[in-house]
Amino acid sequence: MERHRRLEFLGNLKFFAGWDRVSLVDFNNSSEELKVLQGTIIYDIGQDPTTIYVVRRGKLIMETVMEIDSYFRYPINKQTWEVRKRTRQIQYKMQNLWKGNIFGHEEILQGYKRRTRVRCLTDCSLIYVNGDDLEKRWPQDQVEKLRSTMRNLDLDFIVNKITTFYKERTKRNEAVLDASGLNCHDFSGARSQFMQHNRQRQIEKMLPWINKARQNSTKNLNLLHELRKVKLLSSVEDKFEIHKSDPKDLMPTDEFLE
Repeated sequence: MERHRRLEFLGNLKFFAGWDRVSLVDFNNSSEELKVLQGTIIYDIGQDPTTIYVVRRGKLIMETVMEIDSYFRYPINKQTWEVRKRTRQIQYKMQNLWKGNIFGHEEILQGYKRRTRVRCLTDCSLIYVNGDDLEKRWPQDQVEKLRSTMRNLDLDFIVNKITTFYKERTKRNEAVLDASGLNCHDFSGARSQFMQHNRQRQIEKMLPWINKARQNSTKNLNLLHELRKVKLLSSVEDKFEIHKSDPKDLMPTDEFLE
């Protein structure tokens, strides 16, 4: 009786609407049901992806944890930058999961170990099947349907998504520094006492602007929506100096500069 009710539930879901009756019955017969309590972690980051789930009842959250390095630099004098490096460990909400949602398939299709953690926000009932059945027993057009809607779980892609705004702000900061002739490696090398004093005055004038730029808020609704998904778990700061005579590749470029 319970298996029959489960089949009826699956048949009413949008995803399974295009399945023929035989494939749907086969899916139902190969599936099991799991009832779990609020707070239960269904799977965690780094685990092997072995199972695909369908939410029958309850609410869950899918999230990932990553470290992001960011840098802020400012000129100390004509020859030297101070660079402050901040390493943040953040928790990023990928999505909420509700009745009828399918999850657990993305890492399987992309060939990754689990890149996300899924935990229950309420008591939940989940239908689950073996991930090995995905390519073997699912209709091929439905597998392609899953592929077309899945997200990119490459960590660099996710980090870039979160830090896009900061990269854009960095470009603006760099443009001002370049226009003012304050970028350390672009110094002209002028040696007269007057020019050195004049450049030092330029630097002093720019520092308040740079510090203010660090505090800039945004009214970009898309960005605010993304930032609401981010929770800071820890932050560690370090600082070091870069001199004009140092190789240019010592200056941070790949990571974003605040």
